Amino acid sequence: MTILFLINHFNIPPSALSTIFVENVLGRLFAAHSNGLKALEFFKFSLNQSQFSPSSNAFEKTLHILARMRYFDKAWELMERIRSTHPSLLTRKSMSIMLSKISKHFALKRQMEEARSVLQKMHSRFSPDTKTMNILLLGFKESGDITAVELFYHEMVRRGFKPNIVTYNIRIDAYCKRGCFGDGLRLVEEMERANILPTLETITTLFMKQGCKDVESAVALMDEMEKKCIDYDSMTNHTIFFGLMRTSGFEGVSQLYYKMVERNFVPKTRTAMMLMKYFCLNCRVDLGLHLWGYMVEKGCCPHGHALDLLLTGLCSRGLVIEAFECSKQMLKRGRHISEAAFPMLEGFLLQEGSSLEMNEDCDMFSNNGNITISHKEAAAAEASMIVSLQKRSKRKFQLTGFVFQS
Repeated sequence: MTILFLINHFNIPPSALSTIFVENVLGRLFAAHSNGLKALEFFKFSLNQSQFSPSSNAFEKTLHILARMRYFDKAWELMERIRSTHPSLLTRKSMSIMLSKISKHFALKRQMEEARSVLQKMHSRFSPDTKTMNILLLGFKESGDITAVELFYHEMVRRGFKPNIVTYNIRIDAYCKRGCFGDGLRLVEEMERANILPTLETITTLFMKQGCKDVESAVALMDEMEKKCIDYDSMTNHTIFFGLMRTSGFEGVSQLYYKMVERNFVPKTRTAMMLMKYFCLNCRVDLGLHLWGYMVEKGCCPHGHALDLLLTGLCSRGLVIEAFECSKQMLKRGRHISEAAFPMLEGFLLQEGSSLEMNEDCDMFSNNGNITISHKEAAAAEASMIVSLQKRSKRKFQLTGFVFQS
């Protein structure tokens, strides 16, 4: 149902098409991301009314809707009509809208020569804004040609363009993708000389592309970010650990892990899983248990696969008490023990010679492939089980300064 149909159906007189009314209708169409042809139809209808005086705001909204939906031919036709009937509506803002949208379209298509041509033809009359220039620069970056990126950047500067943090981040990313890490650092120094402080995105870009090759550079990165009051996020944290695992070995990972704990940073599930697997595969189940306790202490319930890895490592080393405690923590938080982990834990408990009397208050049962526990716990039976395990266990386990809380 079109707007014109509604106007005709309700017999809205042409005199009601005031400038404010038309602007409001177009504004709602713009906000609703409606079909650009509906906006064009309504605006043309209003232009045909002799008593209607179009405003630049209404024209710009119509142009923006058309350009946003890539109806560039319709937009150009409308501009030609306005140039002959209402030339005063062709403002700097309306031309900037067209330049921005056309440039973005060519940049996304990686047709950078066409984008440059549009810029050169229209720049003399209408200077594009920073956002438009950054979109064009991003298009050159995606083409993978660093020389083209730098040539276009300096051309922008000659035209009076003032770069911002987004501009520098695009250039840094372009260099890092080509392995030119030193040039990326040079741009960071150039930013600081221009009083543009690097952001989290800047630092993350540098280390996602280059990676950390030793623990010193990783810790130096964290110190530098703290000095600049930049809070490193989970992506930065994951990237640093991943880089150290590939290059520095276990010593570097463990040092950075303790540094993370010292700073009370809680890793995301993906990073916690990666660390748990790395600790257990490198026969450092003590650190895996420390990580589990740290996450629980911070109010997180680690992923079920992390528990599977940890239980396997603990049980294979005779640390059945600790394995049972971890399982109990998972159950108390309403999570399930996997089908693979439960029989393994049960088997090691039987090997230890312990028996847990299963009654209706503590009844383990299978539910859709998962093992769960009833709402009430048999506290006495549980305590008896732990005491029995403690008496029978001949191996002692020292946690690295962490008190395990159930």
